[in-house]
Amino acid sequence: RRSALVYLLDDVFGMVIWAVAFYGLHAVLHFGFMNMIVNPVIIAAVNSIFRIVTVCILFPFISKIEKLVCTIIKQKPADDDEVMRLKFITSGIMKTPEISVLEAQKEIALYVQRTRRMFQYTVEMNSPLSTEDFNKHFEKVVKYEDISDKMEAEIGDYLGKVSDAHLSDETKAKIRAMFREINEIESIGDSCLSLARALKRRREAGSAFTEVLTGKVEEVFAMLDDVLAKTYDVVRGESREMPPTRRLRHHCMDLVNENLTQLDHGEYAFTTGTVYNDIITECGKFAGYVENVAEARLGIE
Repeated sequence: RRSALVYLLDDVFGMVIWAVAFYGLHAVLHFGFMNMIVNPVIIAAVNSIFRIVTVCILFPFISKIEKLVCTIIKQKPADDDEVMRLKFITSGIMKTPEISVLEAQKEIALYVQRTRRMFQYTVEMNSPLSTEDFNKHFEKVVKYEDISDKMEAEIGDYLGKVSDAHLSDETKAKIRAMFREINEIESIGDSCLSLARALKRRREAGSAFTEVLTGKVEEVFAMLDDVLAKTYDVVRGESREMPPTRRLRHHCMDLVNENLTQLDHGEYAFTTGTVYNDIITECGKFAGYVENVAEARLGIE
């Protein structure tokens, strides 16, 4: 749209400039060729001259025209996290492999941050939303999952290039740990999408959770967000404390077993229990992936 507007403004400004210049000069000089019959070649030549000279005249004002176009057609605000853009490793391999590793670690921290934002959209899908808002949140999760896949590939490719350099044993170990980190972070993204799909199945099937089940899901989601936030601090190097992911995984296992017992007692519909089971089971896997990220960063085998 902006490109089309630039072409339009070029023609409008050119027409105004040439009209003022040409007819102003004609009023003084009285051109003798005004009544001449022109052939197609002359028409084409005049058109080419018109455009070339117009561009030359407007060239010094390109920045002004750009501002005008941007003012007329404003860019829609977008969440920077929703754009597949690496922030720290876009300049290529550094001369020192150790510096390249540091840049990659910063990118992995950003990767965790974006993944957490993806999870927050998933959590919001569990709250009362209109159909339109629910679908928008689901589309956001799908988009973030695609970004997650691309970030894993880009960071992995970068680490692969760094690995080709002559490295110390310590740097090699760090790179191996980073490969493990990005693989597990990508699995977290997959898990977020699985949770979003389960919530979508629940909505489409009309399987409303009881107040108790809803509370348990919200509790587990809050615990997941907490361990993900703590893992973000670990990945950034601001904490050496292992997040309580193991306790969360055991809690999810207890909820799954409890659900099976309640289904046997007929406390709620089978469809409801199945969706609930899928969500809690996936939350347990999610916690395992988060645990693996933290362990990789802390050097725990």
